[in-house]
Amino acid sequence: MRALFFASFVATVGCSSPQAAPAQTPAARTESAQPAPPSGDAQGDAGAGVTAASTGDPGATPAAGEARARYEAALAAAERGDFAAAARGFEEAHALRPSVELAFNAGRMYERQADVANAARWYERVLAGNPDPTLRADVTARLASVRDYERRRREGFAAPPPGQDAMAREAATWFARGTALYQRRRFADALRAFEAANQYAQDRIPELMFNLAVTHERLGHDRDAVGAFRAYLSARPDSPDRADIEGRIRRLQP
Repeated sequence: MRALFFASFVATVGCSSPQAAPAQTPAARTESAQPAPPSGDAQGDAGAGVTAASTGDPGATPAAGEARARYEAALAAAERGDFAAAARGFEEAHALRPSVELAFNAGRMYERQADVANAARWYERVLAGNPDPTLRADVTARLASVRDYERRRREGFAAPPPGQDAMAREAATWFARGTALYQRRRFADALRAFEAANQYAQDRIPELMFNLAVTHERLGHDRDAVGAFRAYLSARPDSPDRADIEGRIRRLQP
């Protein structure tokens, strides 16, 4: 399962304030990363992604034990790809032992289901919980991504990335021109504009790859559309619309 979660989270058993519970630094996004457990002492192998619970700690409470059980059930559901059940489990664990880590896990599961409203709700809760700068930057980017996905579902094409920092000025100009032409249904002209933007872009821009793909798709260029959709998924592997894009690729292939 692609990099979805924090590798470990240490919450002081019996602590009444979620902000007082110390959390380890999020691990790099790797395929083996796991959701953060809601409680337990710093025992076990943190690198494995799970912090072992302390069964003999006199400060343990029924709520803490139930939160861990809900967390572990959610983890199992996520591992088997049942993201709806995983989201419910992380929400239930969060209700018992609130933490920004569990809020992140719930948001991530909704993102995997392309449930924009609930993903945004949980990501906003993370940001309201005073996360560390690394987590704040990650969640801010994810929140922008799910909102862009919702807008794309309505309008059918991607807006330029926030700030346009990865684009040269000329590329941004051509991107805007292509967008305007696409909206006027001048797809051949829009394609030429997006291709010009791609020549000037300093990096592979996911939004540009998406727009190239949908414009090729409109023009009946199935092979080129498939290539651009794959480039989009390569540039944004955790996109909430991944399942939809993969379905479009299958339909376009002979």
